[in-house]
Amino acid sequence: MINDYIKSSALELGFAGVYMLRLAKLEDWRVHALALGTDHGMPYDISIKYPDAFAVAMLVWAYSPFETSERISPYYIASNASYHAAKKLEASLKQSGFSVERAFVPARALALANGLGHQGKNGLMSIAPYGTRIVLETLIINQPCEFSVISDTNNIYNINYIHKKEEINGIYEEAACPSGCTACINACPMGAISQNGLDVKRCMRYIMDSGYTDEVRKKQATFLGCEACQNVCPKNSRLTRQKPSEAIKRAFDIKRLLDGDTKAAREIVGRNITGNGRLTMEAIAFAARDGMYEGEIRACLNSPFEQVRQAAGWAISEYFDKLLQR
Repeated sequence: MINDYIKSSALELGFAGVYMLRLAKLEDWRVHALALGTDHGMPYDISIKYPDAFAVAMLVWAYSPFETSERISPYYIASNASYHAAKKLEASLKQSGFSVERAFVPARALALANGLGHQGKNGLMSIAPYGTRIVLETLIINQPCEFSVISDTNNIYNINYIHKKEEINGIYEEAACPSGCTACINACPMGAISQNGLDVKRCMRYIMDSGYTDEVRKKQATFLGCEACQNVCPKNSRLTRQKPSEAIKRAFDIKRLLDGDTKAAREIVGRNITGNGRLTMEAIAFAARDGMYEGEIRACLNSPFEQVRQAAGWAISEYFDKLLQR
């Protein structure tokens, strides 16, 4: 049976769970995404985008958080690993005669529409027992299969993207966040989270997609993004924190990145999101705030990457030349 084969194959590749979800026309997600300018071309009616689709296999990759003192984000390591695992799973299923294909769909909205998971004030989805420390991959299934029984959705697929328990007619068994919890609101360094939810355009990760501001350079705590809201979320409290391996630590050594040696780090987190000297640029901000490696930062003024040169100029002006003027 296809369900059993996909699940066993996915687990062997490192995924923590597999859910067979019904197709959905996600009108509310579409309205919300367009209003925020975060649509990215993903389809809101999956059955139109994939006319042969019968279901969507939601693959959940769970990962452990690192100690809060670490500047390495485990999310991007997990995301890169899940991406390659999903490609291997697709190839294996096709080789075994199943009709499947990788999909680019709004995974979180589809999961919520099927009654899977909960979205918190920080905009992140949690799935028990993994909390918000998950990466989602999707496969289109083009042949009959059994749908996962998650909760009684009554075939309701149009949901409010930002919702409260009383607005969803008992579809979920619990509220998205513990009553009265303000942990992520208090922790967000950008002030992007309120009782009304996430203002995604204030989120550090969103800002990074279009460019780095001085505020981000001064407040960024981990490479490639921000872990603040996840670090304090009570839904992640059961997760055991890990330390990055020595190989990962060596790859993300600040001086190594300042010298432009980013190959090992890019292989760990993925090359697509680390182009144009991004890791070196971020290492400059960390080093400058620590008051270290001034010479290496000044050398970055000659980098072939514009954003690295800009970061170096900012760091020298903000942290080193100011000290000389005192």
